[in-house]
Amino acid sequence: MFWKGGHSKTDGIASAENESEFVQQRARLFDTPLREVARKEIELPSDEDGLGWASGIKTRRWAFRHFDRFEDRIHVLHNEGQMYDIGPWRLEQLSDPYLRRFGIDDGPVIGLRFRIFYNSENVGSLEICPNSEPDAEYEGAEFSAMLEVDIFPAPFLPHEHIFSFLSACVQELFPFGEDGHRTAAITSAMTATMWEANRQDSMWISLNFGYSGSVTFKAES
Repeated sequence: MFWKGGHSKTDGIASAENESEFVQQRARLFDTPLREVARKEIELPSDEDGLGWASGIKTRRWAFRHFDRFEDRIHVLHNEGQMYDIGPWRLEQLSDPYLRRFGIDDGPVIGLRFRIFYNSENVGSLEICPNSEPDAEYEGAEFSAMLEVDIFPAPFLPHEHIFSFLSACVQELFPFGEDGHRTAAITSAMTATMWEANRQDSMWISLNFGYSGSVTFKAES
């Protein structure tokens, strides 16, 4: 679908190399066992040290309680052969809590980081960036967060698996969001990815997805 033809003597060689790479990538994605992920303890800084203060750990510590075992709640949604199956995704939490996609210019930002696997193949990253804990004096103040997901190379993967995975992550993290808003955001990200795949005539395209919203309406003890 995406491989170009041409007239030079090297085109046949390049096409064969691309085809071989394509086949190898498909094998890594679909012919490998489900990854056994190891849970790592997050190395949080103290409230008093300079890095902890700069990253806002004191007002973001709530997220590490609220999102504890988030990955387990995603893993149970893989039910091969059943009517509802989001696909063979695995999230592996990282011990380093300093986010890569947030706060690059304004200093360190702390949150939860995961590697994303499809079967055994590492296909990207997921980051949860908690906003500061709201002032307890304001009744009804919302705890909120931001989600960033990168998947590469997205066009190799089944549409229904990517859509179901992103939908499950958003629904788990932001239970107060509207279904229509969630669906529109995911559809937009997937459409942009396939647009670029066709425009660049390439399968080697990243899907970038961001979402934000309320996660809970009260502090957890």
